[in-house]
Amino acid sequence: MVLGALLNPFLIKQCNLIRLILGGALVVLIGILGMLIPFATVGPGVLSLFLPTLVIYAGQSITFANVAAYGLASATNKSNASAVLNFITIACAVIALFASQLFAAGYDLSLPLSFFLFVLVMLGLTFGLKKAQDLSTR
Repeated sequence: MVLGALLNPFLIKQCNLIRLILGGALVVLIGILGMLIPFATVGPGVLSLFLPTLVIYAGQSITFANVAAYGLASATNKSNASAVLNFITIACAVIALFASQLFAAGYDLSLPLSFFLFVLVMLGLTFGLKKAQDLSTR
C-alpha cells in the first residue's frame, strides 16, 4: 500500500482520474491472476499468496485514493459524501467477510475469486462513471 501511495502523487500529474482508476484496477487484476493461476494449478503456497497480495494492495491504494478524491471533489456536501464513502467501505468489508465464510469455507480459490468479483464491480462502476462524465460534458 505504501508503494501505491508513493506512486499516486506522481501519477496524478501524468494522467486523469478515470485513467488512474482503470490503471489501478488493471494492476489489481494482474495481482489476482498472479494469485489465481498458482492456486488453481499447484495449490496455495506462501509465495503465491503474499507476492500477488503486494501487487493487489498497490493497485487498490491507487484506485481507492483516486475514487475518494473524485467523489469528494465532485460533491457539494463534503461531509455527507465522506460518510457515504466510509459506509460503502465498511459495507464491502462486511459483505466480503460474510460471503467468504458462508459460501466458500475451506475452498482454496475463494480468495482470488472474491478479489476478481470486486474488480469486476470496480470496473463496472468506473465505466459507468466515465459514461456519466461523457454525458455531462455534452
